Amino acid sequence: MKKTQLVVTAVVNENDIFSRAGFPVTKNLITIKGVPILGHVMREYLDKKLAISVVLLKKEIENFQTDLVLKEFDPNIRVVAVNDVPAGALCTALLGVDYGNLDSPLVVAPGDSITKSDTRLALDYFSKSNVDAGTMVFESENPEYSYVRVNQEGRITEIAEKRIISNFATTGLFYFRNVHTFLEGANWALVNATNYNGQYFMSHSFHRILALGKSTAVFRVSKKDNYESYRNPGELMKRLENY
Repeated sequence: MKKTQLVVTAVVNENDIFSRAGFPVTKNLITIKGVPILGHVMREYLDKKLAISVVLLKKEIENFQTDLVLKEFDPNIRVVAVNDVPAGALCTALLGVDYGNLDSPLVVAPGDSITKSDTRLALDYFSKSNVDAGTMVFESENPEYSYVRVNQEGRITEIAEKRIISNFATTGLFYFRNVHTFLEGANWALVNATNYNGQYFMSHSFHRILALGKSTAVFRVSKKDNYESYRNPGELMKRLENY
């Protein structure tokens, strides 16, 4: 059985914003309950049989040794260092994929949010459902996220970036039956310049997948409080105040 690849897109390009807000370290290493944000993310996946890759900025590794922090959670984590901030999560994911295993299932997840026990349930659900692609969703009305519309069978009929087309926003966790499926969608997005303000998001890879009529599914976060995002200083401050 092929190991599922997990690519965590942890390239941080907002460190100046967090620095101005008073945080002394990179966002990845800001601690919550004594554990860095990226460590909380890792804990959601370490008990799964996953081949984990984390994409980080080379400058962050040099300044904060984030790669060594990751190795404390699992010495087998593959760290991919990039010189510049890629043009969105889709491009970041493309840099993190292990192209020696194109037939393996692929999960792409953000490095700045968690969904607690729902993460494990979602991965199991997508695998057992035998779908070509899927994403985890939660109820929201915030235009900062990408949104999906689903039909009565639970299949995705439309996906949009920064546009509220339903009450289901993605958490940023995306599943693909294999790397081939992801590349088909990603390459189409790049060739056709399907982006949002010059940024290529994971949602853009789904346009081709939906057009081809491939099977899709969503997994809904079971409780609103299970989704925790640290996308910006404001959200992070609120989380820290609640602990």
